[in-house]
This record gives sequence, structure tokens and C-alpha cells, in this order.
Amino acid sequence: MKANKILVILVIVLVLINIGTLSFFLLGNTPKHWEKKRDKRPQIERFLKKRLRLTDDQLKLFEAARNKHFDQSRELVTEIQGYHKRLIQSGSNDEYVDSLLTRLSLVQQKLERLNYEHLKTLKSYCNEDQQNAFDSVIVTMFEFQSDPHRKRLRKKRHDK
Repeated sequence: MKANKILVILVIVLVLINIGTLSFFLLGNTPKHWEKKRDKRPQIERFLKKRLRLTDDQLKLFEAARNKHFDQSRELVTEIQGYHKRLIQSGSNDEYVDSLLTRLSLVQQKLERLNYEHLKTLKSYCNEDQQNAFDSVIVTMFEFQSDPHRKRLRKKRHDK
């Protein structure tokens, strides 16, 4: 009974992760899109420098960590895309689909762990005051990036 309950919860979590990842990729967030995002580096650096009051040395550490993280995550994203292509081409073989979904969810879990570790590394570069502000700054960035109407939000914030 307990094992079944754990399995049901695990399946629900994996389905939610899959839905999130599929929507991520269906909205155009591919490695090519990530290359475009790299061009926004100065905006992100200015935002972090301003909100966290980062020093130039801290910015250099952030940049080195970001480049390493980008290279590592790109490999996982490419692997996830491969699984998505196989899923689309899988036909109606439910066992094969289940197998692909299981492997896909494991790669997604690695990507989430990598993201978490990256944020933890960035936070470790901050002093105590910066660490206190870090979480809310990152949450603000994620909210902004995930909002499809972010241009409107940006305009409203600047109008205040």
C-alpha cells in the first residue's frame, strides 16, 4: 500500500516535470534560442550588479560559473531534445513510450539538479548581505523570464 502511494506520487511528479519540459521546448527554448539569450548577458549582469551590489570580481566569478553551467546544461538539453524527437516518432508502442519518458525524466532531473547547484554556487560568491537578497532577486528573474507579457511588466516597472 505504502509503496503504491509512493509510486503514484513519483509518477505525478514525473508527469508534471514532463509537461513543464514539453512546454519549455514547444515555446521555442532550444539551444539555438539559448545562443540568442547569451546576447542578453549585459542586461542580466547589470540587473544582478545593481540588485545585489556585486563587485567586479564577483561579476567575473558569476560569468565563469555561467559559462560552465551553460556548457553543461546545453548537453542535457540536447539529450532531452533527442528524447522528445523519439517520443514524437514512437508511434503507439506504450512500453517504448514509458521507457522514453522514464529516461527523459531522469535527464530532466539532472538538469534541475545542475540548475540548483549553479544557483548555490552563485550564492556562495556573495557576502552575507548579498546572500540575504539573492533568493528574492533570483525569484524575480524567474518570474520575469516565465511571464509571456514581460515587456508589459518591464514598461510598468519603469513607469513607476
